[in-house]
Amino acid sequence: MAKPPYRVLYNQDNSNLFFVTAEPLTPEHVDRMVDEVADGGADALLLCPNAQRTSYPSAVWQPVWDGYRPGDPSFWGGRGHQIAAREHMVTQMRCLAERCDYVERALSRCAQRGIAPGISIRMNDMHDAPWPDSHLHSAFYQEHCEWHLRGQAGCDWGSVGLDYAHREVRDHLLALIGELAGRYRFELLELDFLRFAEYFDGTDPEGQRGTMTAFLHEVREVLSAASRPVALMARIASNPGAALELGFDVRSWAREGAVDAISCGSFLLTGWEMPVDRYRRLVGDDIAVYACTDSAAGRRGSRDTALMALDPALVRGFAAGYLAAGADGIELFNYFCVREDPANPDPRFEVMAQIGALDRLRGAERRHPATVGVSNPATDLPVQVPVELGPRQSRSFRLLLARGVAGGGAAVAVELEGDIPPGALHLRMNDRPAGSALEVEDGVARFAVPADAVRDGVNELVLRIGAHAVTVHGIEVRFAADAAA
Repeated sequence: MAKPPYRVLYNQDNSNLFFVTAEPLTPEHVDRMVDEVADGGADALLLCPNAQRTSYPSAVWQPVWDGYRPGDPSFWGGRGHQIAAREHMVTQMRCLAERCDYVERALSRCAQRGIAPGISIRMNDMHDAPWPDSHLHSAFYQEHCEWHLRGQAGCDWGSVGLDYAHREVRDHLLALIGELAGRYRFELLELDFLRFAEYFDGTDPEGQRGTMTAFLHEVREVLSAASRPVALMARIASNPGAALELGFDVRSWAREGAVDAISCGSFLLTGWEMPVDRYRRLVGDDIAVYACTDSAAGRRGSRDTALMALDPALVRGFAAGYLAAGADGIELFNYFCVREDPANPDPRFEVMAQIGALDRLRGAERRHPATVGVSNPATDLPVQVPVELGPRQSRSFRLLLARGVAGGGAAVAVELEGDIPPGALHLRMNDRPAGSALEVEDGVARFAVPADAVRDGVNELVLRIGAHAVTVHGIEVRFAADAAA
């Protein structure tokens, strides 16, 4: 296969449409789901048809509505809350299945609208892990405890998922892939290994990496029987070390031609400094490397710092930083999640038309925060903040940025806890002094940096303090829109 040409990929999950649509679903709802992505400017839509069960009437896996009877509380297992919302989802899926083939309708609409139709399979979904009898768990999972990973339920949900060391588990996934490849026409298949991320028990790292690489070749063989060429992409952890530890040897994948693309991301929040340059060195230039967002721009405790889909400046900043660092494109994951809160406006789909070309982004308003928070330490980036900055200390931060237009500078905002005067805090960017803070107000210190202090790709920001102490909770580089751009 040739390297996929897509610059902007949109990942649509298996359940959001069914959760958030109040009226009974019709085929026209599926059309509108695709249309808003096509109108927004994406190059490809990746439709997810499964968790542990499928959202379409599969012949090889259980559909979500299998066994559902209205008014029967036993269907929900031990799930003691959100039953009304779950019943609405299940009813909507079954209702739509009676009217159309959801997957076929969505993929056909993609072709009609001129965007690439794709499939994204969740390879080890473990929603509702703390509730063993949940309706989300398949009979395959519930009846074969001997094929489970032996982690702690309630800690990391993925740690009690299916163990890919077992041939039966891999065959279960291959059956779904074979059905999709034989039944539908699509151009790109994403194997989503990040939602959730555990696949082996870690007792035989080298052997398990070999097992996963061999499995990818088996997927390739299944796809070869499809009616059209299908590119293969894997969505994996934020950095190569984490990926390797989890069983994903991307260097071998590239050397053996096992995949055409990889997409790196963090688990349930956006990672802003993922080392796409290191991934590029491992896979070479013939494999596409994508950087993937999530719904939350960052997270402090249980609070989201911002939602990507509601702030185009964040999306433009993410895209600009990664394109400048060498990524081939951007994947938007969980972009639709803002619709789960009726108080939110719709996602800003129009930004997708703005993020495929770095030159266009240079003069646009954009935000580049440092990563805030971690959802899964096995997949996510090491945290840079919060960090203590004691008297007469300095700290270095790593951010991915893209240069602005000639003559334009940037602003740096540092979120602080501690009372200091502006002159006590100093900033240096890439060995270029930016001086002391212009102001410190409402817990934010602000700096101005000249345009030539910013580099494409990795940038080093160094904060230095005088005879005071603060806690740095966040750091962000901001570019204003250039009027001439």
